[in-house]
Amino acid sequence: MKIFNIGGVPVACKIAGEGPDIVLLHGFCEDSNVWTGTVGALVAGGFRATVIDLPGFGQSGLLLHYSMEAMAEVVHDILETLGVENCTLLGHSMGGYVAMAFAERWPESLNGLGLIHSHPFDDKPERKAARIKSAEFIRKNGHHTYVAQLITNLFPQAFAADHPGLINGLIETARAYPSAAIVGGQEAMTERPDRSAVLKNLTCPVLFIVGELDSAIPYDQSLLQLPLPAIASVHLLEGIGHMGMFEAPEKIHRIVLAFANFQEEIRANNNNEQERSKRSKD
Repeated sequence: MKIFNIGGVPVACKIAGEGPDIVLLHGFCEDSNVWTGTVGALVAGGFRATVIDLPGFGQSGLLLHYSMEAMAEVVHDILETLGVENCTLLGHSMGGYVAMAFAERWPESLNGLGLIHSHPFDDKPERKAARIKSAEFIRKNGHHTYVAQLITNLFPQAFAADHPGLINGLIETARAYPSAAIVGGQEAMTERPDRSAVLKNLTCPVLFIVGELDSAIPYDQSLLQLPLPAIASVHLLEGIGHMGMFEAPEKIHRIVLAFANFQEEIRANNNNEQERSKRSKD
């Protein structure tokens, strides 16, 4: 991992491979290690993959104030430091919310956008209330009990029962994060606005990966976003919950790699069309 000082905050990221840039953002109570297998698939497919530990998670330091906009700015500043002008940005869950904030402010920097078990909508009032209640609980009691319940519930019951080692490992990893990061993440998710208009206005391709059994994002709600962008690659995964990169890793790797190639083909075609148009004017 490389550590960069971004606005006084140490931010960790890892870069692997050579080729067009694919950037992956993890979700709430996760870190960039959730993408290890996906990075390998992208590198083998001829892409440069960058994974970032969002502030307060993994090896990155805390923000003074958490918001999707602030985390998106950290991502932008990291990419600017790395000299990445354009990329395909993929986000899982909360990482998708950060990616949406990025897309709102820097749409011209995106070759493609991916929402993996994520969506552009704001929280309904009852969901906001639940997040506020969780943050209050963590402030009073710490986050160890909270993350154990949270992470277990992200998986379908049958999968969790069959993979206790995986679940326990993810719980222990999340317990190592500071409580302030988890409270900050909850507050940022509570305050995020609806960004469905951002999806409607994007000109780049958008990837959707939706889990049929996702307990964190209801299936019906996920379906509402699918018609929004002009160009979309849609994958509805039967029998999969919120954590497809663990529940069906090979499938996720194939989907992400196929999307990376798809958006590169579109970009190449657009460049060729622009070149032909320029020649005709000359």
